[in-house]
Amino acid sequence: MIMRRGGAVSALSTLLLLSAGLPARAADDPVADTVAPVVNDFGIPSGTLVGLNPYFTSTVSDNVGVVRVEVWHGRVRLADSGTGAWETVNFKPDLGGIREAGPVDLVIRAHDAAGNVGTATTTVIIDRDLPTATITPAFGTVVPALPLTIELTDIPSDILEISMDAPEPIGTTWRTSGPWTFKWNARKGMTPPVFTLRDVNDNISTITTGYFVDADVPQVTSVAPAWNALVRGTRIYSTITATDRAGVEKAQLNGSAVDTVAPWTGSIPAGADGAKTLTWTVTDRLGNFKRFNWPVIVDNTKPKLSVTKAPKNKAKVTGTVKVTAAASDKNGVARVELLINGKVVAKDVKAAYTFSINTKKYGKTIKFQLRAYDKAGNVTTSPTRTWKR
Repeated sequence: MIMRRGGAVSALSTLLLLSAGLPARAADDPVADTVAPVVNDFGIPSGTLVGLNPYFTSTVSDNVGVVRVEVWHGRVRLADSGTGAWETVNFKPDLGGIREAGPVDLVIRAHDAAGNVGTATTTVIIDRDLPTATITPAFGTVVPALPLTIELTDIPSDILEISMDAPEPIGTTWRTSGPWTFKWNARKGMTPPVFTLRDVNDNISTITTGYFVDADVPQVTSVAPAWNALVRGTRIYSTITATDRAGVEKAQLNGSAVDTVAPWTGSIPAGADGAKTLTWTVTDRLGNFKRFNWPVIVDNTKPKLSVTKAPKNKAKVTGTVKVTAAASDKNGVARVELLINGKVVAKDVKAAYTFSINTKKYGKTIKFQLRAYDKAGNVTTSPTRTWKR
C-alpha cells in the first residue's frame, strides 16, 4: 500500500493515475516504418571504366515501396528518377562536370515514403577521351555533284559504331566495323553529312564535314580575239581567261592541244576567208565544264588601192603637189598612208584619201608611194613613183 498525508491511495488507483496519460494502442493503429530501402544492384560494378554519360540499370526494394531514386557524387545530384513506384531504374548521368582525376565514387540514394533512405556506392574510372577520326576529303572541301566516297581513318581501338547522317534519300548509315567508308550522293544545295562516333564507354563525338557541293561550270572572263573580230594569217590564235571556285584545271580550243596553264591559249588553221567559229571547252578541277562558241571572221584578202590623182612616174614637180587615192575592202579600210622616200609622212582614215606634199622638204629626188590597210591588217602598197624636183 502507498501512504500519503490525508489518506491512503490504493496500488490500483496509483497504477491508473500513472497510466492516464498513455492511452492504449488500438489494434488497427499503423505501425511506424523505420526500414530503409535496399539498393540490390547499383548497375555498375566497382572499378568499371565508364564514359561521360554511362547508361546503367539499378534495382531497388523496400518493405513498403521505393518512391524516388537518385545518383549523387559528393554534394552534386547527377540524376533523379522522379516520383514513382520504383523497382528498376535506368540512368544516364552526365559525368562531364566531375573534374577530379582517378577513381570516382558514385552513390545511389533510394527513398521511401516515410523518409527512410538506403544508399549504395560504387567506384568508377571516367574515360574522358572522346572518339576522334581523320576524315577524307577534309573538312570544307569543295566536292563535285557526284557520288562521293568519304573515308574515316585513325579510328580509336575502342570505337563501337560510326554513323553518317545525310539528307534523304540516304538518311542515316551505320558501321560497326571497318573499313570506315561511306557513300554520299552529293548534290548542289544539299546539307553536308555529319558523322557520329560512339565508343564502348558510350562517349559520343560528332564530325561535321562542311563540304561545299560545286556544280557550277567555270566562268569565262575574257576571250581574244574579240567577238566577231577580223583575223588574218594561216592560223587563228586565241587566248581565254576564266575563274572557278574549285579552280580551272584545263582549257582546250577545239582542234588544238589541251592547255593547263593560265592564260589558256590555242590555235587552229584559219582556212578560207569568211566566218569561223572557235569552240572552247573549259573544265574545272571537279570535272564541271563549259563549252562555248566564239565567232571570228577570217580575212586574208588585201584591200584594193589606186592612185586617182598624182604626178606620173619620172615627172618633174615643184611647190606643193596634191594626190588622191581610192581604197576599198569588203570588211572596211582602216587607213591610207603616204610614204615619201620610204617613210610614212601622213595618214588619212576617211575617203576620199587626199594628201598635200611640199616637195621642197624632200630633196631633188622624191620617191612616192601610197599604202592601204584594211581592218584585218592586210596591206596593199602602190608602185613607187619617182619624181624629180
